[in-house]
Formats: sequence, structure tokens, C-alpha cells
Amino acid sequence: MGEFKYKPAFPFVNHAKIIFSANKIPITPDESDAFFARLIIINFPNQFLGEKDNSNLTNELTTEPEMSAFLTLLVRRLPRVLKSGISHADSHTIEDNYLQYMQSSDPIRFFKETAIRATNDDVYVLKEDLFDSYRAFCTANRLPSESIQTFSRKLKDLGLKEEQKRISGQRPRVWKNIKLIDWAKPDDEDQETL
Repeated sequence: MGEFKYKPAFPFVNHAKIIFSANKIPITPDESDAFFARLIIINFPNQFLGEKDNSNLTNELTTEPEMSAFLTLLVRRLPRVLKSGISHADSHTIEDNYLQYMQSSDPIRFFKETAIRATNDDVYVLKEDLFDSYRAFCTANRLPSESIQTFSRKLKDLGLKEEQKRISGQRPRVWKNIKLIDWAKPDDEDQETL
């Protein structure tokens, strides 16, 4: 039901789509399948600054030939949209959307879920080695990396334990009861990087 101010209520079918634009995807408390099934995440990785800046771009894109070509493209795709609805061209799964959302909104948690396996064995990873792996992970995935302090604080919030360990007469800081796996092959848990 809807109503205009001071007018009688009326039934209607709402066809509105909610569109959000953000420089950074926010962390969400809702991790249900229902949430991730509804997402269509579109990244815009290019910046048009400096030499790529074109102050006349709007005029160039709104000429009659360009608008006609755009309309032709839309009309060609209309049957698919009417049949299947509006969806991302690659029709991502719920899991794909979850991974893309987590990677973009919380890279440290995404690294933990991808590259760290908890274990009950008395094993550890040097604090510096884990941070180096995290930075390589961010570089490989084109993600911004946080400082070692922020990284450590977030891992503690996610339940990892840090301590000092005597190793060859030294007492470095380590993350205990975890193993670092090859994050390029996350399904192969035996593929350790250390």
C-alpha cells in the first residue's frame, strides 16, 4: 500500500531497485543467503584523472549517433531482461557474491578465511611472516592493506591468539594454533606456505 500526502491509500506493485554507490563497501552484520542472493556488485576500477581526464566526455557521449547506438543496445537486450529479469551478466552465485563482498568490505577477514587454518596442534606462524603473506595477498588481489597494528588488532577480534615464543634463543611474537596455507589454492589445506 502507498499513499500521497493527505490522499487515500492505494495498492501498487513496487518495481523500484535500490542502488548504492560507495568508495568502499561497508561491513555488513547480515551474512544470510537472502542478503547475498540479492546483490549485484559492479566495480568501477578505472579513474579518469590526469591524462585520462576528458572534460568534454558528456558532450561526446550524448551525440545523436552515440544515443542511437545506446538505444539499439538496450532494445537488443530487452527480450532477455523481460524473460530473466535484471541480473549481472555473469550471474554470480550467492557464494561468489559473499566472497566478492567480503574481499571488498573486510580484506583482513577475507585473508583469514582464505589463508589461515585454525588447528589444535602446537603450531605457530611468526607474526612478521603472517603480515608479509597478508600484504602479498592484498597486492595479488588489488586490495588496500592495513598497518601491522590494525592487522593484528583485527585478527585478535576474529579470535586468533598471539604470544611470544622462544625460538633459537630469541623471543619473537607468533600467532599460535594456526597454519598458513597457500591462499592461491585455498581448497588444498595441505599446501602450506611455511
